[in-house]
Amino acid sequence: MQNTQVDKTITLHAAELGPSRNYYMLISALVPRPIAWVSSCGKTGENNLAPFSFYGGICGDPPLIGIGIARQKDGRRKDTAENILQTEEFVVHLAEVRHLDSIAASAENYPPRVSEAEKLDLELVSSQVVAPMSLECAPFRLECRLHKHLELGNGPVDYLIGEVLAFVLPDAWLDHNGRVKQSKIKALGRMGGNLYAPVERFLEPQG
Repeated sequence: MQNTQVDKTITLHAAELGPSRNYYMLISALVPRPIAWVSSCGKTGENNLAPFSFYGGICGDPPLIGIGIARQKDGRRKDTAENILQTEEFVVHLAEVRHLDSIAASAENYPPRVSEAEKLDLELVSSQVVAPMSLECAPFRLECRLHKHLELGNGPVDYLIGEVLAFVLPDAWLDHNGRVKQSKIKALGRMGGNLYAPVERFLEPQG
């Protein structure tokens, strides 16, 4: 008879862990997370680029997405949140595997008014319906207008709800029904710690 060892289960109560460990438990359980690679601009026109993985869809009518942006250690808003609250517009780019190094580098804490895209030699192009520039290297983007801003948690976190005004993507990515060909997307997801994961194949339920 085969002896199958069963791992012991433990229960960790969130109230006893503290903010830091709760955060790391969350990012280990919520995997893989989509990455919102967000471009924004301030009132004076400076461009900003940063990735956020506390991100997801909310509803389709109207098309709403939500992004949670933590504050700086000193309590100040991050540049992305500050820009969006000032101008009420932003662009979310689909993160693909080939963007990994640029995404990681754009997450660094650059000084205000420094363009991450320029520092990383990423070309910017004009967006279709919003003022913030878009990344030329990212073929699928969501051009958004701020719908609602919430301050949540003890940080607090700036939770920004955006209404998608335009979906911009290559025509060849659409099938005859107007649906996106999933085979065209080489998506990159975020795992726990400093790990990322490529979406390399798709599964369909049987039966």
